[in-house]
Formats: sequence, C-alpha cells, structure tokens
Amino acid sequence: MQKRRTLTMIAMVIVMALATIGFVIGEAEANLVVSPVAAISDGIDGFTALDGANDIAIVEISDRTYAVVTTRHDNGVQIIDITVPASPVPVAEF
Repeated sequence: MQKRRTLTMIAMVIVMALATIGFVIGEAEANLVVSPVAAISDGIDGFTALDGANDIAIVEISDRTYAVVTTRHDNGVQIIDITVPASPVPVAEF
C-alpha cells in the first residue's frame, strides 16, 4: 500500500490600497485562505517612504525577496526585504 503525500503550497500576498501610507503582507495557502502576517506603515519602524504608495514590484536576488514600492506623496522608492514575510525589514529609500 502506498502512502499518500500531501503537498502544501504557500504564496505571499501583498495588499495595498492606492494612495495609502502602507500595505499588508499575507500568506495564502492552497485553499486560498489568506492570513495577514505583517502590516507596514509610513513613519513606523524605519519605513519612511511609503506615503501615497501606488505600485509594488517583487524581486528575487540570490536567496532574498524584496518589495520595491513607489510612492506619490513622498516622491520616492522604498526597498523592503520580505524574505521572511512576518518580519519585513527596510533596506533603502530614495
């Protein structure tokens, strides 16, 4: 008799409302249930260029995952290490 194997797939979900001051990172399991794991806001914990966030790109470099966020009101770009979705870290701002 063969054992059945269950495959668990988790994807990262980033939710942002246009012209907000931050966004939420969540994880979506195979059954599409999304659980928020972190909230990021402008002016808190080193995130200083998120006012009017209007676009996000996800980039993988080596073994790290980054969110590159452009903003309207700050006229800037915030780069965030989201390799560990529950513990996002500000990396740079321009």
